[in-house]
Amino acid sequence: MDWSLENLTKGLALIGSLLGFFSFVWANMLSHLQLDVTLTSDEERVKPLVFTLTVENKGVVAKKIDYAFLLISPELCPLHTALASVLQVAGANKTIIQLLKALEADEEAVVLSTQAGIIVMPLPFFYKEQFQVGNEKVKYLCSLDRSQLPAESTYQVRFVTVSHQLGGLYLRYRLTCDLFFN
Repeated sequence: MDWSLENLTKGLALIGSLLGFFSFVWANMLSHLQLDVTLTSDEERVKPLVFTLTVENKGVVAKKIDYAFLLISPELCPLHTALASVLQVAGANKTIIQLLKALEADEEAVVLSTQAGIIVMPLPFFYKEQFQVGNEKVKYLCSLDRSQLPAESTYQVRFVTVSHQLGGLYLRYRLTCDLFFN
């Protein structure tokens, strides 16, 4: 094997090209959607809560969202506890995917609330009106009447999207940094 400077330079160039190619593929084809949720609330706690939801695809390959919803729960409630509570209300034998399909099929199920102060709000804008999210940023505003939640409590808001990517099912969510007191 010849370890001359010329061969080392060619080898490093080849390695750099391969790394650049893999980086390009990851950034443009395999990257996940970027999610954001922002809460707007009035000081007097009289007006409805307004949520600004943003989905951004920084890649060049369009991505489909199969289902999207807001999950509102008490401040210290973990994600798996909130989902388990919702599943219990919906029926013990349901999976989260069955629950999402049931919510999607039922046009009346705009908000599903439980005694634990947990609400699921389906967001059909992201999975029915947006066929795919291309190289773009998509925003949506929605509101929630405060009276649907128990008063004198602090809540967190999660924006959850479910999508099939790479043959699997990914559950992606972002948690807003702004908590609200009802």
